[in-house]
Amino acid sequence: MTRKNWSAWCLGLVAITTAMLLTGCIGTYPQSLAMVKPEITGDLSGPLRVEVIDNRPYVQSGDKTSQFLGTRHRAMIWGIPENIINASAKPVAQELGDIVASSLRQRGAVLCPSESADMKCKAAKLVKLTLHDWRFSWSRNSELMVDAELAVSDDANTILAKTRVTTRAPLQRPDVQKDFQTQLERLLNQPEIRSALQ
Repeated sequence: MTRKNWSAWCLGLVAITTAMLLTGCIGTYPQSLAMVKPEITGDLSGPLRVEVIDNRPYVQSGDKTSQFLGTRHRAMIWGIPENIINASAKPVAQELGDIVASSLRQRGAVLCPSESADMKCKAAKLVKLTLHDWRFSWSRNSELMVDAELAVSDDANTILAKTRVTTRAPLQRPDVQKDFQTQLERLLNQPEIRSALQ
């Protein structure tokens, strides 16, 4: 390669690298949540509604999409992060809402849609999950970052119970789905939450 060609190649490489750094991430990588199935202790019976609010600041600002789950760093491209998104293409809030509803239903609860004329849903309690942080990072030091609040309120909007979990810890397993499941179980199986769901 001549010096001129070498210079052109180097300038091209610098331009590409700069573009990648300015955009923050290159490409996306899908991560399934299909195996996130939190187990709830005890049986339920009453009608419930589930709502999930995505208050993650990086989503609210538009920096990340509502499908964002985390980042991974690939050493072969100098550790530049790659976005990890929900493989189903659903917003994370919607996916988690479906997951929580399914777990509640399996314990005997009657799940009501947000707007329902069904009489049995008039007195439905609201199970509200608010995400302040919900992501993970795959890198040399893989990490799980969760900050989530769960509240149960009655049909008069009176909060019956509320709890919050905050976690920033090394990932314990190759499959992050089990780590996310553990965080949901911590929220749903808090004694005060369990009592309010009855």
